[in-house]
Amino acid sequence: NRAWAKALYKAGVLSRKEYKSIDSSLERIILDFLQKKLKIDFSQEDVHTWVLNLLVKKIPAAKKLHTGRSRNDLVVTELRLYLKSEAERLILNLKQLQAALLKFAAKNKEVIIPGYTHLKRAQPVFLAQLIFSYLELFQRDKERLADCLKRIDLLPLGSAALAGTSFNIDRKFLKKELGFLAVMDNSLDAVTARDFVLELSSALTIIAVNFSRISEDLIIFNSDEFSFIELPDEFSTGSSIMPHKKNPDLLELSRAQAATVIGNNSALLALLKNLPSGYNRDFQNDKIYIFSSLDLVNQLCYLWAKFFKKLKVKKEGIASALKDEFLYATDIMEYLAKKGLPVRQAHETIGKLIQYCLKNKKKLSNLSLAEYKKFSHFFKEDIYKIISPQASVKLKATYGSTSPSEVKRQLKKWQGKINARL
Repeated sequence: NRAWAKALYKAGVLSRKEYKSIDSSLERIILDFLQKKLKIDFSQEDVHTWVLNLLVKKIPAAKKLHTGRSRNDLVVTELRLYLKSEAERLILNLKQLQAALLKFAAKNKEVIIPGYTHLKRAQPVFLAQLIFSYLELFQRDKERLADCLKRIDLLPLGSAALAGTSFNIDRKFLKKELGFLAVMDNSLDAVTARDFVLELSSALTIIAVNFSRISEDLIIFNSDEFSFIELPDEFSTGSSIMPHKKNPDLLELSRAQAATVIGNNSALLALLKNLPSGYNRDFQNDKIYIFSSLDLVNQLCYLWAKFFKKLKVKKEGIASALKDEFLYATDIMEYLAKKGLPVRQAHETIGKLIQYCLKNKKKLSNLSLAEYKKFSHFFKEDIYKIISPQASVKLKATYGSTSPSEVKRQLKKWQGKINARL
């Protein structure tokens, strides 16, 4: 309203005195509302009518404030301003979460855990490698939000109902006053477009799904069957009947909230799918879904940052899982391939070796060299050097792998990125 009043003054619609009176009165309304001296009158048609009626009571010239403007372009301008500020806030909240994750990774940088595929033990990895994978997810989330901002940060104001206005409103001036990146080129598109809401909603849905998937990792790691982590008391509750229980409330509720965000996104898609060009009152409901998703995802970021600051690692449980020596089967297969056995043949050989161990209830480290040689003459005394978590991770040689040098590099990378703009 203040920016529009200034534009009307610039266009000659308001005198300087009228503009100054309207501007100072709008500032007074803001202050009175923030100081709780003023309450919204919900009997009014909407908040815009309420503000205008407050002004008109004080300044009759305020009736001119709606000149050249429609609620169509006014409402979508407000929505863009709000989503812009909320997306920027969410980027900052994600950064704070990343900082907490990085601190947790650095604190536990020497810890090696079993990595999983299909929820079956696969190969040893550093715990930090897993945490860095979460950092990568949230980094892409931030980048998606930043990309959304390019299409949110566009000024529709001055497009009126759909065709523009005959009053000579300087829209580039409005862009500067309201801090938008650019002016929308087409007046009909300006009041009709809601793809920016849907794009942000989709980005929020991806973030919520990321939270849900990580929640599942941590719920599993917290189970008695795994016992890799201990959850902070303040993010857990006991059972109403079983005194020994400590339930992962934050993690389970994070999974549940993801369902809400997915539902909000689906509702937005359904809301928009049959709307013709131009303003439609259906647009009133887009705020229900996008505001809900923004609130939920911002809450998750805030709570998870606190959660990771107090999350503890249970090294005994991890050590117990690492006793499964089949974790090194892939390393042994690659050992044979390096000795000259074709990799598919090496794969088949290790499969037979594992079956032999299972049948005879033996561990890989307990097999004699003679037993190894029954499966391949390529086996030598050095086979025993690779049957350990530390040896397994040290064998990795590729960029981005879980080798100690690569984990160290990733740690350094994230320590540098954490203070970057994105």
